[in-house]
Amino acid sequence: MFARILVPLCWTLWSALLVVLLYWLVAVLTERTSSPEARRGLGIFAVLSMMALLGVAAVFLTIAVRKQSSTGLIVMALLLAWPLVSMIAHPAIIGYKERRFAKGDASVGDFSDPALSALAHAVRENDGAALRRLLAGQAPPHDKDRAGNDLLAYALVLVRDRQGSAEPVRVLLDAGADPRASRAANGDDLVTSLVRGSSSPSAAVEALGLPLEHGADPNAVERYTGSTPIGIVHKQPEMLRLLVAHGADIDRLQSGGVPAVVGLIGTRQWESALYLIEKGANLDVKNEHGVSVDYYLNEWKDSVFGEHPEGWDKVREAIARRRAGRP
Repeated sequence: MFARILVPLCWTLWSALLVVLLYWLVAVLTERTSSPEARRGLGIFAVLSMMALLGVAAVFLTIAVRKQSSTGLIVMALLLAWPLVSMIAHPAIIGYKERRFAKGDASVGDFSDPALSALAHAVRENDGAALRRLLAGQAPPHDKDRAGNDLLAYALVLVRDRQGSAEPVRVLLDAGADPRASRAANGDDLVTSLVRGSSSPSAAVEALGLPLEHGADPNAVERYTGSTPIGIVHKQPEMLRLLVAHGADIDRLQSGGVPAVVGLIGTRQWESALYLIEKGANLDVKNEHGVSVDYYLNEWKDSVFGEHPEGWDKVREAIARRRAGRP
């Protein structure tokens, strides 16, 4: 009874694979353009190789049918179904993710209130004059877009992700927007959200200074990692300087159990590490795994993975001066 179902299923799967391979063979044979690296003969060889494997599968399937082997038929059904499922599932998953991303992206800046929608349009157009006129000296409303951003958070999202201008951020803060009360759609404070990365670093640096000047917390703790903004600044020494200038605690332990200077050395961000060393960062903290400034001094005493970067030499010299008590 079981074999009566599996046998036609297996042959149907085998036939479907044969049709797919024949289609690919025709497509390769009729292809008029090809790259120099992947010539037509290579494509034909690949398809013929897969057809040979399909022929081998037919032999094993025939044997399993003759022996009425349920185990053999189940194995063959799984082997024959796998490539067909993969061909359908992979594009389906990609399509689902693209639709989900597009839906989420469309919700950013989509405010239901007409007044807020007009303000968001001015922000999106980087039109500070229009935004100032629409606000009329009043703080922006606290309503959020469908993604969960209020107007100030939305303005910073545009700076971070879409090369927006810092001017709308300035106008909103001057009008009374509170950077401590505002949150990004994922719940992050604005400083943490902005330092995560930006497609326009210069605008992001300018924009970061604005909420800090208006009271944003430079030591806001990230919910999941426990890091503060200086622990997640990557390859942005200008942002690091801004954070420190506005009161960031350079010795606070970050997610790895060490202060930011250790993480910066470990990720070879020499300029930022040098800045914190010269600012007096604690050089003697070690986490439970033994990672510390001295760990890297010992690990890289001969070279940094075979290289001798100038930045590492400057960092080592600065550490030596600090420990020798020299300015």
